[in-house]
Amino acid sequence: MNNDNRFGRVSMRVLTLACALAFGAAVLPQSITVAVAQEKEKAAKGPSVGNKVGKPLKAAQEAMAAKNWKEAKLKIDEANAVDGKTPYETFAVTDMLAFVQVNLADYAGAAKSYESTINSEFVTADQKPGRAKSIAQLFYQTKNYAKVTTYGPMYLKDNPSDSDMQMMVGQAYYLQNDFPNSAKYLKAAIDTAEKAGKTPKEDWLQLLMSSEYEQNNVPGLTNALQKIVAIYPKPQYWEQLIQMNEKEINDSGKFDLEIYRIRMAVGAKMEPDEYREIAELAIQAGLPGEAQKAMELAAASGAKTERDTRLTTMAKTQADSDKKTLAQSEASAANAATGEPLVKTGEAYLTYGNPTKAIELIQAGLKKGPKDADRAKLRLGVAQLEAKQSSEARRTFNSIPAASPYGKLAKMWALVAASR
Repeated sequence: MNNDNRFGRVSMRVLTLACALAFGAAVLPQSITVAVAQEKEKAAKGPSVGNKVGKPLKAAQEAMAAKNWKEAKLKIDEANAVDGKTPYETFAVTDMLAFVQVNLADYAGAAKSYESTINSEFVTADQKPGRAKSIAQLFYQTKNYAKVTTYGPMYLKDNPSDSDMQMMVGQAYYLQNDFPNSAKYLKAAIDTAEKAGKTPKEDWLQLLMSSEYEQNNVPGLTNALQKIVAIYPKPQYWEQLIQMNEKEINDSGKFDLEIYRIRMAVGAKMEPDEYREIAELAIQAGLPGEAQKAMELAAASGAKTERDTRLTTMAKTQADSDKKTLAQSEASAANAATGEPLVKTGEAYLTYGNPTKAIELIQAGLKKGPKDADRAKLRLGVAQLEAKQSSEARRTFNSIPAASPYGKLAKMWALVAASR
C-alpha cells in the first residue's frame, strides 16, 4: 500500500466547499423585520415626541401600515430634518428608520441605523440582546463580518443556546481567517444542537473540518472527521479519516490488509492495483477466500492483465482446496492447546460468507487464549458486523484498548458499526 498522505489534497476540496457554504448562508429579512417591529413597539411606550417630529412620524406610520415603504422613508427623512430634536426624538426617528430600511432591503443602512441605537438610554437591558442579534444578522447580510463577531457574541452572552447564531459567528470568524475562534463557535453550535436532540448539519461539520485544517490542528480535525462519518458516513469523509490515521497505524506496512478492509467496508473508491494487492496480502495471510473476492472485484473494475489471470487462478485453486478441509481444520482447532487455530478457522469461514460460524469459532478461540487477543477481537467485531449485529460489534471494538496496536483500527471500525 502507498502510505503517502493524500490528506492535504482532499482537504482543500472540503475547504473550498466550506467557504462557499459560508457565503451561502442568508439572513431572513422577515425575522429581522419582526425583531425591529417588536423593539419599535416597546420603544413607543417610552417618552413622547413633539408635534414637529411627531407629525411626519405619524404619516410615516400610516405609510408603513399600507406597506408603502418609500413614502414612509420620505416622511422619516422629513422628521429627521427637524432641528433641535430631543435625544428621545432622535432615537425614535432612527429606530423607525431602521425598520423601514429593512423592508426596503437596505440592509447596510438598517444595520448602521440600528447599531446607532444599541447603547441608547431608551433601549432597556432586556431589549439589548434581541437588538444585537438583529444587528449581527444585518451585518452578515452585507458581509461586514467584523461587526458580526462584535454583535453576535453580545447576543449569545444572554442566549447561549442559539446554535444558528453560534454558527453565523463561526462563519464570520472563518471568513476573517480567524480559524481558532471559528472552530470555537462552530463546535459550540454543534454541541448546542446535539444537546437539543438535533442532528448537526453536514455543512456545519464541513466548515469545522476546514477551520481545524487551516490551524493544522490534527486532533481537532480527527475529532471533526470522526463526528461527520458517524452522522454522514460518506466514502469521501471516510477516506480522509483513514488517511489521517494511516501513517500512525501503518507506518511499517504491517496493517496494509486491515486498512484495505476498512476502505472496502465504507465504500471507498478502489483501483484495480489495490484489489490486486489485497489478493496478494490475503494469500500470504492464508485467506484465499478473501483473495478470490478481491480478484472478482478487480475484474468488475476492468482489470484484465496477465497478473490478474495468475492471481485469480491461484486464489480460486487455493480457496477450493481450503473449503474442502474447513471441517477438518475446525475439528483440529478445537483440540489445539491455544485458541489461535480456532480464530484462524473462524476467519476463513468469514471470507466464505459464513459470519455466524466465524463468530462461534473466534469466540471459542478467545476463551482458550489466542496468540493475539486484540487482533482476534477485531476479527470478531467484523464478523458481527457481517452478521448484522452492529451493537455487539461496537461493544467488541470498544473492548480493544486504545493503546493496543489495533486500538485506532478498532475505533474506526466502531464508527463503521455506529453508522449501520
